[in-house]
Amino acid sequence: MNYGFFDMNLMGITRYPSLIAHEILNQKPDSSFFFFYEQEGSLSEEDALAILPVNSKLIKVPSVSGCSIKRILTQSQIKILTVMAQRIPDTAFVLGAKESGIYTIMFQHGLYIPFIKRETSLLIHQVKKYLGLFAM
Repeated sequence: MNYGFFDMNLMGITRYPSLIAHEILNQKPDSSFFFFYEQEGSLSEEDALAILPVNSKLIKVPSVSGCSIKRILTQSQIKILTVMAQRIPDTAFVLGAKESGIYTIMFQHGLYIPFIKRETSLLIHQVKKYLGLFAM
């Protein structure tokens, strides 16, 4: 079975999603995993793949929009999508999965306080970035 995970960046994928995927693989060795992310951050794809289970594929989402999300979810043929928070992009993935008939799991992990930067310019940038998010 194909499982999907979405987190904002590669570092996030190597935390809880990786742990969950490893446990699934222990119980179901024929599983495949698709890890969707939007931002690269400080970790390279090669470093992330070294942490993830075998049969894992990283997919950088070029545009967090309804059409692109539904397309990549359909192409990956996942049966279950797990999102790691309740941010705007996570909600867009849940909506895309719902419209594609994919089961979703929302795992609310809490905040990574040491990693959170609060900058006004970042907030403005993110708001601009996601204004067109739900325009399908």
